[in-house]
Amino acid sequence: MSKRQVYYPFDVKTAFLVYDGDENKRQTKDKSFYEWLKAEGFGEVRIHTDSCNVYGTWYIDVDTKLFTSASADIILAPIIGNTGIFIEDFKVIYYIYKRHRTLMKESYHDGLRLKTFDEYKEAKALSEMAWNLRKQIYFDQQPTFEKWCHDVACKIMEDKWYKEHTSKEEILEDMKDKFVERDLRRYFEEKELPAEVAGQWWIITF
Repeated sequence: MSKRQVYYPFDVKTAFLVYDGDENKRQTKDKSFYEWLKAEGFGEVRIHTDSCNVYGTWYIDVDTKLFTSASADIILAPIIGNTGIFIEDFKVIYYIYKRHRTLMKESYHDGLRLKTFDEYKEAKALSEMAWNLRKQIYFDQQPTFEKWCHDVACKIMEDKWYKEHTSKEEILEDMKDKFVERDLRRYFEEKELPAEVAGQWWIITF
């Protein structure tokens, strides 16, 4: 087995590891995300390697706007967060970065950033825009109520306390309670993200 190498082209210091969560697209070698990157002005870095590329997986740097297909023995740069993210999540991050880079203005005094009220409003608007975009991306997939509940349960289990004191199966069973299910259906109809509902789980089941 060849030793894994880190490849640093130009000024790439860190990169996102992005992969397609759609198994069907990976199997059919769908090129829609590749074409989206090109349309956004990203340049492809071709790295010679003896190993095969992992189809549907990319290393992407938003600063230099460079990307390359992932392979078994070469990485573009240290991975941000030391984990991979879905294409949908990367697009949310990229749109925030793109918007932020265009709108936000920074002023410095003695090395410290001075935040103006206008900057605060812009940052707040960006945060709201990002959250609404996450909602749009999630519900554009038209999840069923059952799938949404499963996602809520998964988000709840990311909490350390719940991980130590309960299980996903127990949470899904609790969701069958008529009063709990009534509240959950209301949240689902209002298009609340699973993460939002997970944060209120202790209130819902109080």
